[in-house]
Amino acid sequence: MSCSGYRFKNRNNPLAQYGIRSVSIPTFYNHSSLPSVSTEFTKEFYKVLGEFKKLRVYTGHNEKTDAVLVGVIRSRDSLLETKRVSQYRIAKGVADDDIGDDRPNFKIPAATSLNLQVRVYLIRNPSEEELALLNTEIADSLQLSSKLIFKENISVGAGYTREIFGGESKSINFTQNWGQNRRTVSRLAERAASSFREIILYAF
Repeated sequence: MSCSGYRFKNRNNPLAQYGIRSVSIPTFYNHSSLPSVSTEFTKEFYKVLGEFKKLRVYTGHNEKTDAVLVGVIRSRDSLLETKRVSQYRIAKGVADDDIGDDRPNFKIPAATSLNLQVRVYLIRNPSEEELALLNTEIADSLQLSSKLIFKENISVGAGYTREIFGGESKSINFTQNWGQNRRTVSRLAERAASSFREIILYAF
């Protein structure tokens, strides 16, 4: 019987079969080329795990919990590769008065895309050395075991249209686009956490 398009929504603790009834979530490590993104991702993953009944979730590294969820945010090395211009506009078409007649026409960014990867590990009763190891490239080669029960790489991307103002309004260009960038990071965090929810529901 086909069940395509239907999904069983289990709100019970999917980790109970491993004896995990409490999880702590330290602030995600940020190795991406974007600053200040850890808080958003940590918050969204906390919200996802908090949805499950009979699973206590704590922020920070609480040594009394059964397991720790470690998140590592990564991106391309270059900021230009992480935060890519996906569309351009002709400058004279949007800010003709600011360019003037003596300046040659040129292209300006019209849309930007952000792309990040989140590596997630769930480890039972880790030592400080084991937590530090998960913050390195070596963690990718670790095999699942009775201790490291989950690891996954989640890629997320989203874009936004850049605000372009001319004349007296051009001074707010930076502020407007900075806000767009922050909102897009929030969307990336939500998408990564949603993917994580789906993965653990099917994996466990």
